[in-house]
Amino acid sequence: GFYDIALRVSSNFTNSAFHVEVDGVDVTGRIAVPGTGGWNVFQWIGKTAVALPGGSHVLRIVADQQYFNLNQVRVTATP
Repeated sequence: GFYDIALRVSSNFTNSAFHVEVDGVDVTGRIAVPGTGGWNVFQWIGKTAVALPGGSHVLRIVADQQYFNLNQVRVTATP
């Protein structure tokens, strides 16, 4: 099926970035983390309609560029 993968992040910088891997494969490409206005000012960002086969998987968040906080991860079926 297809799933939306979102992270609740914050940063004081504008060049932070991450990608999400499933079973060792990059499924989102590089996602830029915007400057949110403070280390405790979070916002949701991510990728929609990521195709995932059935079964159990290992999801990994990879920081491509440091200096951001990660508060939550949300994976939901794409409507």
